[in-house]
Amino acid sequence: MTTKLRFRNLRPAGLLVAASAAFLATSCDGEGAFFRPHRVVSQVEAGSSHIAVTAVMRFADVRQAMKPAFNLNAADARREVIPTTTYVEERVLDALSAALGIGLPQSTFTRSRRIETVDGQTKDSLVNEQSRTSGRPVQPKDPPGGLTDEQRKAATLASADDKRADRKDPMLEYAAATALYQEVKLLEQHVDHLATRKGYTPYIVRLNVGLQPFARNQPYDAYLSLAFFSARHAASAQTVPLACPPGAPAGAGRGSAWTVARPPYVVPLLVTDNLEASRAARTTELVRQISLAVSAIAQGVAIDTSFGRTRDELRSIVGDELNSVLSVARSVDNVIQVRFGAPRSPTSDYTMVPRNHAVSVLLLIPNEIATPAGQQVGLVRLFGKVSLRHATEGERLPFDRETIRQEARQLLARLLSPQEADDLVRNSEEFDRLVGLLASVQRQDVCAFDAIFAATPYRKRVSETVLWTALAELSVRSDYLSASFEVPPPASTAARSATR
Repeated sequence: MTTKLRFRNLRPAGLLVAASAAFLATSCDGEGAFFRPHRVVSQVEAGSSHIAVTAVMRFADVRQAMKPAFNLNAADARREVIPTTTYVEERVLDALSAALGIGLPQSTFTRSRRIETVDGQTKDSLVNEQSRTSGRPVQPKDPPGGLTDEQRKAATLASADDKRADRKDPMLEYAAATALYQEVKLLEQHVDHLATRKGYTPYIVRLNVGLQPFARNQPYDAYLSLAFFSARHAASAQTVPLACPPGAPAGAGRGSAWTVARPPYVVPLLVTDNLEASRAARTTELVRQISLAVSAIAQGVAIDTSFGRTRDELRSIVGDELNSVLSVARSVDNVIQVRFGAPRSPTSDYTMVPRNHAVSVLLLIPNEIATPAGQQVGLVRLFGKVSLRHATEGERLPFDRETIRQEARQLLARLLSPQEADDLVRNSEEFDRLVGLLASVQRQDVCAFDAIFAATPYRKRVSETVLWTALAELSVRSDYLSASFEVPPPASTAARSATR
């Protein structure tokens, strides 16, 4: 920012005054449009979410393979503690200068002889001529502030970084080393001493959670609440996609006909954190420069003065910035919350990326589910609720259910016609049927889907498999997820079954 003020005043007494003032303030602190994130108004517009159970393992089978061996000794622990992770530097330059120039008036005196003849008479006279000019002051050569452009930088000031030696408080160093050593040893043994409950069998459950943003540079963190429930059903009630057993009643699929049992107990023991580190540097430089120049002429005497002041402040910080991209925490005994943090990006600061996340948990399943009696099969079903929050502001992105309604209308318009789609969406009874079909797809309940589909007016015009596939695409736009898996029997039960 530059501001200039000039004025001139002429007076009969021969005084001429001219003054100018300038103020310059510049700042470089990185507040420009360096990042350009893409924001949306609804979670439905942000992207889709997916979940699948990829592996279920008996904990006894993988116990030894999961034990780490760090081989950390006391000397190594002492070297690793109290690291220097941030460097801060601050420099200030304050310069003041003043200059004065005076020019005295200059006079010129000339004498000449003049002879004139008038009416026969000769006159001889002397003529004196005197001229006076105002003086010119010497202009100061130094710039305002008295420094050159290179000298005016605070960054050129000498620092004492090379003269300081890093020191650590001895008591704090040994105390921190002891804590680190003990924590590592506990981590090596915690697999053998996991939290157990009487009447429960431990399993390792590995999930694949996919986040698929629809646009790049969306600065949102995803929060997923996962609830685990256990149940039993008859082995004959197992279904394959879009195939109900002959004579099966409506709602006899995998999502129905459940005998609810005690809920499992989830322990966030395995991979609970994943961090990324980025080297961050932030520099703030504020330059204030003030200059004033005054010129005056009085009775032929010229005066030229100048005043300047420069203040340059430089603050710089360099360090490692951590960002959590995965965090798992317990909510209640059978519910955990998983946070998928947006990774850092050079173009939008934080951004969601299309990625499949592996989430592994230790699940304590009731024994009556792990070893069901008779022909029953033990099942675990999980339900998830997804929400998005702005990565830096924490504001929750609303979920617009009206958008889901419009997406359903477009789906029916592609399968039927736009007019029929509008009529079906406006009809509350038919829309409820559509919601029921969508819920059946999410639950993988084929028999319930068949029963609802049989009552729709478009059952003879739309293929059941096509509608199932289209609703599956729409279901991942919802903020709810679901999946289920059968529980493998304990090792002793599996061995007995193999010998029969």
